[in-house]
Amino acid sequence: MVLPVVGVIIGAALVGGSAEALVRGGARLALAFRVSSLIVGLTVVAYGTSAPEAIVSVIAALRGVSDLAIGNVLGSNIANIGLIIGSAALLSPLILEERTVRTDLPLVLVVSVGFVLLAIDGTIARWEGILLLSGALTYTLWCIRSAYREAQTAPPAPKVPGSRWIDVVLVAAGLVGLAAGAHLLVEGATVIAKALGVSELVIGVTIVAIGTSLPELAASVVASYRQEAGLSVGNVIGSNLFNLMLVIGLAATITPIQVAAEALTWDAAPMLLMTLVLLWFAASGRRVSRREGIVLLLGFVTYLTVSALRQKLGWVA
Repeated sequence: MVLPVVGVIIGAALVGGSAEALVRGGARLALAFRVSSLIVGLTVVAYGTSAPEAIVSVIAALRGVSDLAIGNVLGSNIANIGLIIGSAALLSPLILEERTVRTDLPLVLVVSVGFVLLAIDGTIARWEGILLLSGALTYTLWCIRSAYREAQTAPPAPKVPGSRWIDVVLVAAGLVGLAAGAHLLVEGATVIAKALGVSELVIGVTIVAIGTSLPELAASVVASYRQEAGLSVGNVIGSNLFNLMLVIGLAATITPIQVAAEALTWDAAPMLLMTLVLLWFAASGRRVSRREGIVLLLGFVTYLTVSALRQKLGWVA
C-alpha cells in the first residue's frame, strides 16, 4: 500500500509543475502566432489533457472492462465542468468569448445528447465509434480553419521575448508531464480503491475520472490565475468534446463498448444537467461568476457523494 500512496504524491507534484509549463508555453505561442488562447485551449491543450482519458479508456476497452472506459469519460466530463470550471471561476470570474456561448458550449450539449442516443441500446457499436471519430476530426479541422482566419485578420503580433522553440518544448513537456503524473495518480488510487472493495464502475466515475481530469484541472486553474480565461474554458470545452467523440470513438472502433443502464441513469444524466447549467450561466452574461463557480462545485460534490454511496446502497452491481 506504500507504493500506491507514493505514486499519488509524485503524480500530484508532476501534474502541478507540468500545468504551469503547458499554460506558459501555450499562451506565448498564441500571442506570437496571433491566435486566440481559446483556439489553443480547444485544440492543442484539449487534445493533450484528454490523453489520459484516451489511454485509460482504450486499455479498459481492450481488456473488456467497458464500465471503466465509460465511467472514466462520463465522470471526467462532469469533473471538467463542476470541479474545473467551478474552481477556475472561484479563483477568478471567467469572461467568455461570444464564440464560446454561441457555438462551442451548445455543441458540447448536442454531442452529449448524441452520445446518450447512441448508447441507449446498451452498446456503442464499431460503426458508431467511427461516427464519433469523424465528428472529432471535423471539429478539429474547423478549429484549425478558425485559427487560420484569426491569424489572417489579426493585427501584427507584438514581439514576444524568447525563442518559440522553447515555448514548443514547454508545451510538449507539459503535456507529457501531465499524462505521466495523471497515470501515477490513477494507478495508485485505483489500487487503493480495489483493496477497499470498490466496483469498477464506481472507480471509473470517481477516482479514475478525477485522476484523468487532473491535467485539465491543473491547466485551467493555472490559466485562470494568469487571467487566460480563453485557455481555461477552451481546455474544458475541447476536452469534453474529445472525450465523447475521440476517446469513446477510438475505444469503440477498436472493440464495441457495452454501456450499463446505471451509467446512463447515474452518470450520463448528471453530465447533461451540468452541461445545461454551465450553458445557462454562460448565456446569462457571457461570464461564470464566483457564485456560479460555487454552484458548479457543489453540483460536483453532490455527484461525487452519490457515486460513492451507489454500491453501498445497491444502485450498481
